[in-house]
Amino acid sequence: MPTKEPIRRVKRLASRLNLPWNAVTACLRRFLLAAVLSQGFVLGEHAPFALGYIAASGSGLEGAAALLGGLVGCLLGMDTSGALRYAAAAILIYAVEFAFFDRPLYKSRWFMAVCSAVIAGITGFVYLSGAGWSQVAILNFASELVMVGVSCLFFRGLGEDAAPDRGSLLFLTAALAVCLARFSPLAGNAGAALAVLLASRAGAGAAAITGGAVGLAVGLTEGGTPLLGAVLAFSGALTGGPLVKQKRLGTVLLFVVCGLLATAWVQGGTALAAALVLAAILYSLLPEQLLRRADRYTCPPVHAPSAPVEAAAPPA
Repeated sequence: MPTKEPIRRVKRLASRLNLPWNAVTACLRRFLLAAVLSQGFVLGEHAPFALGYIAASGSGLEGAAALLGGLVGCLLGMDTSGALRYAAAAILIYAVEFAFFDRPLYKSRWFMAVCSAVIAGITGFVYLSGAGWSQVAILNFASELVMVGVSCLFFRGLGEDAAPDRGSLLFLTAALAVCLARFSPLAGNAGAALAVLLASRAGAGAAAITGGAVGLAVGLTEGGTPLLGAVLAFSGALTGGPLVKQKRLGTVLLFVVCGLLATAWVQGGTALAAALVLAAILYSLLPEQLLRRADRYTCPPVHAPSAPVEAAAPPA
């Protein structure tokens, strides 16, 4: 097929360079994800997710690919001052990883989280000092530094060797929804609602937690609704409960009805209602095979109950 020709060319190039195909795909994934995460802005013009992802990617080829993707995203999606600030922080973070990768301290999961937050603080202080420091600016800047470190901790759970941690996947989902909201608030809200519908297949608790976390993250973006997390958590808790084992149509209808009831009390509820309806339509169009693949990450594994151990007969 014509669509497979670029993949074949990349495979041939990798074989000529003696690079394993798995390493090539991992580097491409790191590059694209870092470029996308660089567009996730919260609390105004703060973009912490790409720095945390670069800090969690290591000092090898995958780390270099993440650094390159973050630099490309900064240069294409930010103004000059913001691009220089985050590009400098990303380069310094990778330099620290490259310098300390063989030290015992580097193996601590807190080392790069603290270093990335400190580096982001140094570069941010230099670039933001010219605009003055109001109380709101100080709080936003401190929140960004915390989110850089937290992002590094969560993104370390997206390992290639083992199954990704569910908390890391939830954090990545929230970050990607924030990136969608950068280009369109409707797309960000719809992406958050779609994540809740996918999590509802795992139960009410998973749907409520996903709705609260992802909705809160999107609510921190420019033009976001602060109560989006409450609306999605309410809709997810009711949707993932009684109809989790029913047909998809019933789940979608219950989600839309609960969302409309919740948005009736929220300012700007019309836009949120449109996002919920859009997410419901997208969820209805997803193929069942894709949903089953997503269940491997959202639904906990079911273990067969072990046979009861018979008590030993008392000695005669």
